[in-house]
Amino acid sequence: IDDYCICEVLMLAAKSLDYIDSNFMLDISHMGLISSLFNAANINKDITPMFLKAISEKNLPELLNLCDNQKLSQSWINILTNLITMYGPISEISKKLDVFSVDSETESSVNEIITLASMLESFNLSDKIQIDFSVVNDMYYYNGFVFKGYISSIPFGILSGGQYDSLVKKMGKNAKGLGFALYLDMLERLFTENEVFDADVCIHYEK
Repeated sequence: IDDYCICEVLMLAAKSLDYIDSNFMLDISHMGLISSLFNAANINKDITPMFLKAISEKNLPELLNLCDNQKLSQSWINILTNLITMYGPISEISKKLDVFSVDSETESSVNEIITLASMLESFNLSDKIQIDFSVVNDMYYYNGFVFKGYISSIPFGILSGGQYDSLVKKMGKNAKGLGFALYLDMLERLFTENEVFDADVCIHYEK
């Protein structure tokens, strides 16, 4: 799975959403970057699910409370806070990711995002794909890009996917995995007619 494979899957996800509704958005994150930041900050592995939950909910007060409990420095607090506050088109946010390059592992993940942003921009998709680090998944399964897809007419994500090399290895396979699912049950909402308010009697009265 190289950069082009990742770009190709994201393009297929974007095209799938576009077929359903041209007013769509694909939000992407990178579990490898988040995991590497947790390791570099020496965050206790037993606590990482709580950090992930705070990030996924964009719960800044809870994140700050966890940082305080872990006695993290202000520089680390600033870095982890950016995981919640940094959001926008991939072409713009990719230029601000240097703040996360604290070692070779995080730098590698940052470079992956920057490369992907450049490729998507060449296919005129960068305005429909946004970086949102609150899109997270199980770090024991997912190790790279993760993403969620939305359309304007449904208030929930209808597409979800990512790179799950860790899961494949847990299954004893010497391979890598990347893909996504489109939730067809969510699409039933597109074909549901809104109920029209109906009444037999209307009583109108003054004060």
